[in-house]
Amino acid sequence: MKRFKLLIVCSLLLFVLSACGTSSNSSMIIKDVSADTERISNSESSSNSGLKSMVVKDIDNDVKSNDSGDNSEEQVKSFSVGDVIKTVDYEATVSDVVFSYEVTPSDTSGLYYSYPADNGKVFVDIRFDVKNLMKRDIMLRDLFSVGALYDDGYSYKGFTALDTGTNLLDSSSWVVAEPLSTGTVHGIIECPEEVKTSENHLTVQIKVGDVLYEYAMK
Repeated sequence: MKRFKLLIVCSLLLFVLSACGTSSNSSMIIKDVSADTERISNSESSSNSGLKSMVVKDIDNDVKSNDSGDNSEEQVKSFSVGDVIKTVDYEATVSDVVFSYEVTPSDTSGLYYSYPADNGKVFVDIRFDVKNLMKRDIMLRDLFSVGALYDDGYSYKGFTALDTGTNLLDSSSWVVAEPLSTGTVHGIIECPEEVKTSENHLTVQIKVGDVLYEYAMK
């Protein structure tokens, strides 16, 4: 009987010890998982922080790169009637700059087509003789653009037109001249009539690539 009771006591003790061991192991596992979680969290935080830092640095570098880019200013040169504007592709001689209420082609002896100004408007007519230096036909779209600046604040854009003798053609695809030949082109700028009649000054502009040529018309 005593042996039986002793066996029961021993069994209870083993059960208790077993339970304590499991609890300790469970506690250790929980602590290890918590530690791993904390390490992962810290690692992700550090990684995100590094990524944000890299992004900010990249943006800063881009801004600095843009700031240090080539922002070369437009060259401004003056021209007068009779001057030759030279480029690699052509030479444009400015033959005249006039106000006109009707821009006409060079031959008006018979039937011709012109550009009449609307009521209250006037044209600035810049006439060019363009020599083609290219080894292909030169077209209107290969040339310059024209405009005018009135009283230091009012700007007007113009267009170019090919003078065929009896007609003025403003399509960009028209051929101005064959290689080493010369054609006549008009730069036509429509302005309010006040631009002509007032005493305020007017600057005519010809844009060729990065160069702006200016002429003080009045």
